[in-house]
This record gives sequence, structure tokens and C-alpha cells, in this order.
Amino acid sequence: MARSPTLEDLEVRAVAGRASAVVRALVACDRSTTGRVDLEAAWTEVTDHGAGPLESAELRVTAGSALVEPGAGPVAIAATQQLGDLRHRVIRYRPVAATRCREHLPCPRLADGTQLLPAETERAVYVPNRACPPRPGIHAIEPAFRWTRTCDDGMVTSVRETAGLRVCLERPWLASGAGEQLGVVIEAGPDDPDRPLHDLLTHRVTEACFVNRAGSALVSLVDPGAAGEDPVRIVGHEACFDAQRGLWYADIDLDPPESCVRLALVRYQPQSLEGCHVSSVVVADRVPLPPRRQLVARRDGRFGVRVTVHGPDQRRGRFAVRHDDGEGWNVRADPARNGALAELVLDWAPATPPPVAGRVVVEELQPGWALLGPDAGERVTYSETFDRAALA
Repeated sequence: MARSPTLEDLEVRAVAGRASAVVRALVACDRSTTGRVDLEAAWTEVTDHGAGPLESAELRVTAGSALVEPGAGPVAIAATQQLGDLRHRVIRYRPVAATRCREHLPCPRLADGTQLLPAETERAVYVPNRACPPRPGIHAIEPAFRWTRTCDDGMVTSVRETAGLRVCLERPWLASGAGEQLGVVIEAGPDDPDRPLHDLLTHRVTEACFVNRAGSALVSLVDPGAAGEDPVRIVGHEACFDAQRGLWYADIDLDPPESCVRLALVRYQPQSLEGCHVSSVVVADRVPLPPRRQLVARRDGRFGVRVTVHGPDQRRGRFAVRHDDGEGWNVRADPARNGALAELVLDWAPATPPPVAGRVVVEELQPGWALLGPDAGERVTYSETFDRAALA
């Protein structure tokens, strides 16, 4: 029986600035029955055109071929594979042999009748990105929250903590290929305000502030004036596509000591040739991180609701509470106790009992523009709701 082709050795070499790769392979096969060996390349190509859904295609090409002469030893294949651009790809290579004895072997055939022997091996190769990617476009930066809610013995407890930031990115993404990340640029060592690159670094955030920093690496920046400077640390974060909103986003899990941070961001491709890992830096506006809030709600009297809020004080902030069915409900503010920020009570005024259920809304407001414009005068910085029936 004829021997299936086997990859003994494979080398794929890419050069900066070239939209091709040099492929060399050694394939072991039965030379007495094999007429030709093809090196097949397959990969998944995901393309972002900047609008609409992402386009995904399974591509398969012949990277190189070699005719097989009778003799001994593996068959050498050397070819230049055209890739069309400089992006990173994960390409799977496998040898496929065409036999001289097609009438005796139950194997698949090509359109011209040539019979093929199946491959025994397949090898994945990372073909690196070969050019500096373009700067990322920042659509928005939003605080990301972690909520913990419990209801026990007629008491509702809700805790909101700032888990980090969500960076929404402008399209297109994947300019440097598969696995492209959003990188946060931080100082590799102690903070040095006199360093020439200080304005291109994230302020008030160190490596220890990142919850997940497994993907960090030392990289030299490509911005003007960065030549000859010490490398900085890039902490990469996976970018995900939100099909409903039609944009990419990256979640940055942070636990910073400050309540306001300024991010320095780059487009980052870990699988790159030297000097091609990052784009130039985009410095974002300062982003405030909302403080922790703990809300405790319990019944007050026969029908009332008492709400207590704990957490760090926020400048010129005030709390408000209301019932969705506002008729018959009065609000009063009691003196805050035990270090609380606010203690508010909803009282039921009419003599008849209120409905058993109903939504209670608690908000913290600060002077400033709301999303709809300056006319509102106040903006909501914290909001939580619960069902009054849970306090029964």
C-alpha cells in the first residue's frame, strides 16, 4: 500500500514590508508511487470593511508543488506564497500527494482524474504582521461596573463597584490581522515625569492596577521622538465585536488608586516582526471612575421604605428616591447614621393600603450637563431600582 505524505520539516519566512512569505518544506512520501506533492495552505480570513457585518471566509490555496522522481529521501518544496497584504495570519499547511497508480488506490480524484493521497500531518504556522498598524480610533470610553445584589429577610442590598473601563473603537479593526488587540501604554519602571515620553504614557495607572496583565510585553514606541528611548510596557486587551451596535470594544479591568485616569492607547499586534508591534499612541481624555456605592433598603413602619446609601462622598452630589407610582408617596430625608451618605424614607400618606408591589428608584445626581444638553442642570451618576414587594 502507498504511504501517505508526511511533513518532516516546514519553514515559513516573512520579511517586513513584503506581502508574501517564503515557504520551504520537506515531505516524506513513497517515491515509487508518488508523482507530485502539493503543499496546501488553509486559513480563516476575517475582514472588517468598516460597516455592516464582519466577513469570514475559509481560504485554501496551493502554496507550492514539486514533481517526485524515483529515489530516496524526502521531497523538497520551495515556493513564494503571495498573501496580498502584510497582516498576521494563522495558516495551516499540509502535504497532498498525487499518485502514479491511481487505478489501484481508492483515493479522491481531481477534476483531471489525478488521484490524491490523504495527508497524515497538518501544521499551523503564525505568519507575522509585517508593518506598523494604523492608530486606533476611539469612539468612546465608558466606566464598566460590577453589580452584586441580594435579598434576604426582607432586606435588599445592592453593591456597585467600578470594574474598569470599556473602550469603544471605531471601525475598521483587524488592520494588522487576526488577534489584533487594544494596548494600554504604561511605564515599564518607576514613574518618571521628566522622561521625554511621559506625555505618551497612561497617567495614574501602573502594571499592578491591571486585573489581567498576562498579555503585557516590553515594546519600543514608533512615535516621533521615541527613537533611542527605553521600551515601554504594553498591556494588551482582546477586542470583541458587538454586532448589535456595529462596533468593536475592549474591556480594561482596572483597580486604580485614583478616581480619574488618562489612558494612552495603541493598536497592538503580538504576532509581529520586530518594530511592527504597535501603532503610534492615541492619548484619550481623562475619565472619572465613579465611586463604590452600597444601597440597603428595608421596610419602614407599615408601608414605608427606608433607603440607606454608603460609599465615598462625591462633590456636590445629592440623592433622590421615588416610587414609580408617585401618587400618595412622600419623601423625607433623615440624618445619615453610621457613616452613611444618605438616608431617605418613602412614606405612604393615604389611609388605604398601597399596592403590594411597585418599583422604587434611587438616584444620585450632580450639577452638570445631562446627555440631552445643559438645560437639565443635573446629571445622574448612580441609579438603582428594586421591587417594593421584596421588602415584605
